[in-house]
Parts: sequence; structure tokens; C-alpha cells
Amino acid sequence: MNTEQWFDIALLGSVVVSWAAVILSLFCIRRQRQQAELTRKLYDRLDHDLQLTNSGSIGMGKRLVAMEKVLHQHAKQKADAAEAPVQQVQSVPSAVTPVHSAYNDAARLFDSGVQSEEVARRCGLSRAEASLMQLMHKQVNQQVSVA
Repeated sequence: MNTEQWFDIALLGSVVVSWAAVILSLFCIRRQRQQAELTRKLYDRLDHDLQLTNSGSIGMGKRLVAMEKVLHQHAKQKADAAEAPVQQVQSVPSAVTPVHSAYNDAARLFDSGVQSEEVARRCGLSRAEASLMQLMHKQVNQQVSVA
């Protein structure tokens, strides 16, 4: 083999390697676009879930504040009943709407020692709501027992 044949073989080899590199780069570009699209879809889904969570948290926060007021009123009524046993105590303030009935039922269940998961199941509340109510209920009971 002479030098000219070696150059032809080397040239042919470099053309084959170049085409393989082009095919590989096209494959990588296609794969990168697919990955970018998947990432965008996942980002959109996470953004949507975050918006739902935030709006749910805001609503739950408002309901918890309202329920905390009811619990404080109820705790005050219990304390008043203990101080003045002759007075008749109202069990629940008349401002409580049917929306709060699940929370009132949950408060009664917490009084009887039921765990938050069971309260959530019985009252139709989320686990997060039941857990937060349990924490609030413990705080109110601690404040009443200290007072």
C-alpha cells in the first residue's frame, strides 16, 4: 500500500466518524428537546399544585382562625361555668354556622381522646386540618387548665 491509499483510507475513516458524530449530535438534540418538554410539563404541574395548595392553605387558615375564636369562646364558657355553677352555660355560640359543625364534632372527639386521623375520617376533614385542630385544642386545654 502506498501513501495515497493510506490517505484515502484515512479520509474515508474520518468521513465515517464525522457522519457518526452528526447522527449522534442529532440524536442528542432530539433527546434534549424531549427532556426540555417533559421538564416544562412537570414545572407546569408543580406550579398548578402549588397554587392549589396555597389557596387551600389560605382558606384553611381563615377557617382555623374562625374555629380558634369559637374554641376560645367555648373555653371561656367552660371557665365561667366552673366559676359560677349556678349560671346556665350555652354549649355553642349562636354565631356558629353549619360549616363549623364538622369542627365542633372534631372538638368533641378530641375531648374524648380520639386521634387526629380518626377525627379526620369521621368529620370529613383533611388530615392537616385535623392535626392543626388537635394542636389548637391542646393549647386551649392547657390555657384553661393553667387559668
